[in-house]
Amino acid sequence: MTKHKLLTTLLIIIAFVFLALSSLTYQFFRVPLVKKNEPTSVKVYPGQDVNVLVAHLYDRKIILYPNFFTWLVTITSNRFQFRYGEYQIKYPMTAWKLLKHMKAGTGLVKHRLTIVEGWTFSDIRAALLKDADLNQTLINQPNQMVLQKLNAPEQHIEGLFYPNTYFFTWGNTDLSVLKTAYRKMQKILQTDWASRAPNLPYQNAYQALIVASLIEKETAVPAEKPLIASVIVNRLAKNMRLQIDPTVQYGANQNFNNPITKKELATKTPYNTYLSDGLPPTPICVPSESSIQAALHPATTDYLYYVATGKGGHHFSATYAQHLQQVQEYRNKISSEPRASASGNNEANN
Repeated sequence: MTKHKLLTTLLIIIAFVFLALSSLTYQFFRVPLVKKNEPTSVKVYPGQDVNVLVAHLYDRKIILYPNFFTWLVTITSNRFQFRYGEYQIKYPMTAWKLLKHMKAGTGLVKHRLTIVEGWTFSDIRAALLKDADLNQTLINQPNQMVLQKLNAPEQHIEGLFYPNTYFFTWGNTDLSVLKTAYRKMQKILQTDWASRAPNLPYQNAYQALIVASLIEKETAVPAEKPLIASVIVNRLAKNMRLQIDPTVQYGANQNFNNPITKKELATKTPYNTYLSDGLPPTPICVPSESSIQAALHPATTDYLYYVATGKGGHHFSATYAQHLQQVQEYRNKISSEPRASASGNNEANN
């Protein structure tokens, strides 16, 4: 082969290599990994071998040139020390941007868990356990142990977690979500307690939380919450038993969905406010902030009774005679409309 042909061949090879490298480099630095509206994610496990990770990306067609990706990882990374986590991949992210995220531990997928107002702690535990993206550390842990892990001074776990949507990343613990919700509730409760109305019959913020949980279970109508609070406050002032059905149900089986039974009403528990004076010993659910606000700022009324209207709200009355009349009206309505049912928990507070 002449020098001219050899030089020509060499130049062709160089040009081909240059074009190939240019194409691969363009692909790595400029071409999005996924199409619009087709986001995905990839999990990097602790100590995962880079070749396994790259093969996984290639198998899922996220990257097209695994060897080139591995080579660039080699020259840009510190011994392949990626930070474990689940990384979001969405348009127009490139392979280079994904690599930077995996090295820095940024761009992680944000998962969410919602604690719903009115939930019991059993409901919260069930939601945590069902979430596969959480690191489950509290399985079979008794509630008292959970309180210890939270460094909570309370003796009972019910009602301590603020109902809200909480964001976390893959691998975060169930305890971390509870800590955030617990601290949120403490902050809101203490802030609202500091601005409470005067002359309330509560000894501390915890008792206000108890009342808020009762309000939460008694009505779903925001405008009624201060009225329910006024009935509770007025009854406490007169040393009348609260006679709130959800407290009885909580003490019996924590099942608020079924109608209250005569057997439950006759069963003595610390939560049976038909048989015990004063407040129940603990909250019966997680209350919303509107219920906390109502407990701390009750309406000024002389109401002592309320009965469900059958339309989602309640009628309030100051005397037992008025109350009996409203109860009879409610029963007449139910008998004339068999399918109607009260959305409030109390048919009659006596």
